[in-house]
Amino acid sequence: ELLRKLILASSNIGDIVLDPVMGSGTTAVCSEQLKRKWKGCDITPEYLGWAVKRLELVEDWSIEKWIKYDFENLKRRNSIR
Repeated sequence: ELLRKLILASSNIGDIVLDPVMGSGTTAVCSEQLKRKWKGCDITPEYLGWAVKRLELVEDWSIEKWIKYDFENLKRRNSIR
């Protein structure tokens, strides 16, 4: 959710988002969700395998639907605090 906000605020559709320490692929996943291109690398093959699996599961929602999804999560979290 936070990373989607950062990507929305700092890039446009079709821009390239770079993640030089990709880990399990959160930045790549958020970039895919928000219609950005991305490049990433990591030294650990196991993490890259996790990233590939996560990328295969990305839902093809509109950007507006992701924004609404994050807003609803925020409302839910605030209601239980």
